[in-house]
Amino acid sequence: MTKGVVICNLNRRMGKPSVNAPKVEPYYVSGDQVEIAEVVLGETEYDYYEGTPTWYKLKDGNYVWSGGVSLDLNESIFQRKLSLDEDLRTTPPVSSTDLAKMVLNNNVQIGQGNKVTIALLDSGIDSGHAALAAKIQHVKNYQSDGGKRAHGSLSAGVIVADDHILKGVAKSSSLLDLRVANDNGFTDDDAVYNALNDLENGTYKADVINLSLDITNALIPYIQPIVDKLTQKGMVVVVAGVRPGGKTVISNLQNVIKVGVFESSEFPGLKRSGFDNATDISFLNTKFKSTGLFPKHSGYGDSSAYTALTSGLIAGWFGLSSTQNSLTEARNLLTHISFPIQQENQLTPFKPYI
Repeated sequence: MTKGVVICNLNRRMGKPSVNAPKVEPYYVSGDQVEIAEVVLGETEYDYYEGTPTWYKLKDGNYVWSGGVSLDLNESIFQRKLSLDEDLRTTPPVSSTDLAKMVLNNNVQIGQGNKVTIALLDSGIDSGHAALAAKIQHVKNYQSDGGKRAHGSLSAGVIVADDHILKGVAKSSSLLDLRVANDNGFTDDDAVYNALNDLENGTYKADVINLSLDITNALIPYIQPIVDKLTQKGMVVVVAGVRPGGKTVISNLQNVIKVGVFESSEFPGLKRSGFDNATDISFLNTKFKSTGLFPKHSGYGDSSAYTALTSGLIAGWFGLSSTQNSLTEARNLLTHISFPIQQENQLTPFKPYI
């Protein structure tokens, strides 16, 4: 039995590890202690909440999402067991899912991102994952802790994965793993500022900068001048713009590509009025598999996943020798591959909308 400490308001679920399972009252609050009997996968890919697929079965037989609990002891034993269980239950598909082919029109071609570098400001990439290890060019931790979370690895997989399960949209690109989120998954404003500043002053060189995260309002005036300089140097910053529930704070930045997602229930309203100016490109919020930790493939969705996907599309375009890397070039590409949502009669997963 392993003890853990709850780090947020957290529902207990009865009967199965699923967001659709009945809630057990009372729910947990930050600081509560729990006893964990087993680590299990969510019942379906839709239970891979916020990119984290694992749930904890508690001593009392109920389940909680693992992202809401910090373990007192090292969880590597649990994770190793989980990866073995998943290997036994997972049958590799005949061919890999090619994300670029799922998104692009037949008459649009992009490259594989040759000689293109993407700076991934996220929660860290699992360099032990076979689909990612060879793609990481440099690692810098801007946090005081040393752990990693699945979110960064999921974003990385969308862009560069190349294995029997997944083909990233720019699989020949290189990654800068710039860790700006802590062990609990919270973004540190100082870390984001310092990472962007290092990119601007030439400490690292990148063509595309992926920010599948959110920040506080207080950071906007500090990093906007840096973003402006990055743009002037030909680097394209891609941020998570709109998600179910509203706009992100980071979408208040100017001179960036803003990526949104929407739910099918929002389609009638969007068909009437279109999108506001908070997004450059939007997708139906459909989950798909990407590379997680230890070395699993896990479900991924929300604006984080589609921000990474858009970064990969731009990187693939920049990998063509005929292109000039710039924000204008990136926006032209997205306009070319997207469809006006007001002209649609039905929604299609992975179809880009404007």
